[in-house]
Amino acid sequence: MTDNPTPANNKASNPKALKRNAVKLLARQREKQVMELRLAGYPWETIAEQVGFTCAASAYKSWKRCIDRIPTMAVEEVRMVESLKLDRLQRSLWADAIQNKNVEQITAILKIMARKAALLGLDVKVNPIAETSITETHNYTAINVVPPAGLPPPDTDIDDIIVS
Repeated sequence: MTDNPTPANNKASNPKALKRNAVKLLARQREKQVMELRLAGYPWETIAEQVGFTCAASAYKSWKRCIDRIPTMAVEEVRMVESLKLDRLQRSLWADAIQNKNVEQITAILKIMARKAALLGLDVKVNPIAETSITETHNYTAINVVPPAGLPPPDTDIDDIIVS
């Protein structure tokens, strides 16, 4: 008895399997292009044009699928490496920026710090209780408080809320 598979069981001769594999290969090649272009800093619109997607959202979805396949441990390692690179860049600029009050280098350091905060998730948007704005005209100061959506204005009587 031979171990040769019959043509019906052989994926290499199965037209549907061949087509599926070709589609997967094409998708992986496109994802690779998307990743390379994104890592080079290109915007989604440019990536979509270069790779052949109809819109920027398709390029982003391709990138997201690829990123989602990366194990979490690898993502954390990449985050750590990127953080170390940012630290090195910041250290290289720090002394001259501080000693010589070099505005360009101080600006670059602030950008590095902002990027690191974003990378590490430190700049999480906090939902404020209320937005305020202060207007000063002559000797009069007005403070305008705008409650978040769904809350009544601050001058609403509690009895009005309960009744409605």
